[in-house]
Amino acid sequence: MKSLSILRCAVATLLLMAAGTVAAATHVQSPASDESSEVRMMAQQMPSFKGGTVAAYQKWVSFKARSEARAKGVKGTCSANVLFVVDTQGQVTNIEVKSASSQEFADAVTQVMERSPKWRAGRQDGKPVKVRLLITVTAEI
Repeated sequence: MKSLSILRCAVATLLLMAAGTVAAATHVQSPASDESSEVRMMAQQMPSFKGGTVAAYQKWVSFKARSEARAKGVKGTCSANVLFVVDTQGQVTNIEVKSASSQEFADAVTQVMERSPKWRAGRQDGKPVKVRLLITVTAEI
């Protein structure tokens, strides 16, 4: 049963990543549009969390969400696939839980991410840009 849940999360992650790739490939910015409002899937310099990678952020969220979820009475192996945007100021915004093992765990992850420290913003042509990221948060509670 546990391996089935892991398989479902893996498939959901792959589907979300494929959808993001299609969206990025089909996105065309009109010359008159405001670059500061454009959200990218990729940037020349991707956002970084505390000098690390997206994986470092996944670990941080997982660690913090574990205690939040435990306080809500959640038990067992939990996971959540989350889309979010790192804006030009390094703030985590537009948090969207796409799938989760339970609503309580999804709420815990969202609450942790809403209190997230700033990131180093992504950059394109030397200018800060908004970048959409996808993470899978897992925790054994």
